Amino acid sequence: MVDFTWTDLDEANLGRTWIRKSVFNGARLNGTNFQEAGIGDAKFGDTDLSTARRLETVRYHAPSTVGVDTIYKSKGNIPEAFLRGCGVPEEFIVYMRSLVGKAIEFYSCFISYSSKDNDFAKRLHSDLQQQGVRCWFAPEDLKIGDKFRMRIDESIRVYDKLMVILSANSIRSRW
Repeated sequence: MVDFTWTDLDEANLGRTWIRKSVFNGARLNGTNFQEAGIGDAKFGDTDLSTARRLETVRYHAPSTVGVDTIYKSKGNIPEAFLRGCGVPEEFIVYMRSLVGKAIEFYSCFISYSSKDNDFAKRLHSDLQQQGVRCWFAPEDLKIGDKFRMRIDESIRVYDKLMVILSANSIRSRW
């Protein structure tokens, strides 16, 4: 265990290190590289993670704690893959950006499309994600064993916009 409380780690290279039971409360992590670091039972409290680099590549050996104060300090700008790996619940990740910023700046979208339009839907999903729009996309968000219709109905209510890809394929679709 290493206690990095209030430590200045700006531009530090923690890539490919083992970060187990480490405490990052109040640590400065501007530009800190976490590429492929192994993390387990770490604590990120009162820390801005928005400018840390390569958090999406972290390998997880146990859940970690990401404090609400860290979410606020980072303005919700933390890779979702990192948050999921730490054990942050999906429901919180869905609403996180709307909680830390102005609600009008937070957009989410449910994409409805025919499976025959999958290539177009993938491109649309990717473009929206790059613009910071959180999207429900069946290949990524439907889990094995989910009750398909119930999961879709539930998801449509969670997202603030519904986008229907209206094509010849979708018009002919039973759905």
